[in-house]
Amino acid sequence: MVAVYLSIAGFILAFKLWLMARQHRYLSRQAIDSQFARQRLMVLLGSECWDTLFFALLVLYLPENWMGSGLIQSFLVCVAVLFVFSLTRWAICNVRLWQVAKANDLSQQSFADFIHISAKRLGSLLMWMVPCIFIVLLAGELGSNHIIALVVVALLGGQFIILPLFKTRLFSDLEEDRDYRLGKIPVYEDVETRQSKQANARAFGGGFASFIVYTTALKKLVSEQEFRAVLSHEKGHIVKAHHIKWVVLQSAIILISFYAFMGMNSFLNWGKGFDELLLIALVGLPLMDGLWMGLSNSVMRKFEYEADQVAAREVSAETFVSALEKIWGQNQTPHKDDALYAFFFSAHPTPDERVKRLLSKTTTTP
Repeated sequence: MVAVYLSIAGFILAFKLWLMARQHRYLSRQAIDSQFARQRLMVLLGSECWDTLFFALLVLYLPENWMGSGLIQSFLVCVAVLFVFSLTRWAICNVRLWQVAKANDLSQQSFADFIHISAKRLGSLLMWMVPCIFIVLLAGELGSNHIIALVVVALLGGQFIILPLFKTRLFSDLEEDRDYRLGKIPVYEDVETRQSKQANARAFGGGFASFIVYTTALKKLVSEQEFRAVLSHEKGHIVKAHHIKWVVLQSAIILISFYAFMGMNSFLNWGKGFDELLLIALVGLPLMDGLWMGLSNSVMRKFEYEADQVAAREVSAETFVSALEKIWGQNQTPHKDDALYAFFFSAHPTPDERVKRLLSKTTTTP
């Protein structure tokens, strides 16, 4: 069974590395400067390698005497291992991304501020993960995979629909911008981004109590009409319930993966306890997600096109394209990606594809 898991993990890693190598060659051949994109790609490569290494070590060396001796001990081991995994992944990935942003003049954030914000985000992760692990382990004590599956799906829905409604407010310093409120949808500036030059905006929630957050650099970069177009795009994600649809898709994927995982263990008669299997599955989630990333990202790109059309209708396609061009320039975003890499890794369409679609449809301001 160990050989099966490691073979699958090795295949997924090799496939991802091949895709990244294609993207790196593609970016290197572009006429425009793509140094920031290439450096970010190398950080992602390091993160993928670390995920695979940690997963392999866990499968090979997880001491059986640590687990299976009671709910509390299994719970503490799971929390400790996930904390170490998250902390080392942060050191490998997030710290390097901060260095890359500083080197490319995209951030003026001090290392002390970066540590402070990262600690709050790690705290929010643990605040959510710790009770989730306990609930799933408790469900495992009942011995019903169906109960566990329902719990996992319910937790996923909570994580992406309910949790953002208070997590972002608790662990981010947000300031409401009442001048740009969109009906019942409040708009907030992320005060923590005032030292960053990266322009961005995001929608949160799944319909009720939804809200939009933008970075300080975005509002400074674009005109008022362009800013309203970007907010209309984010509003499109909310009114079209993209968060809810995405959770439904992810729930289906997790259910399929969960039953396949448990079925494979049962068929091959691997003598691990449920608590050990759960920990292996949790650590392997970022890695095994590679099996589904093409499907997930294809759906996400469709959502982006739909939200683009909302911005085009409510403001204008030309205004929104103008805003996007400024954002891509500020964030040093390549206008094209390697086709295969983009299909599997990109949750957003390439800039050229978005502009082509926006300008190919005649839209007028109501």
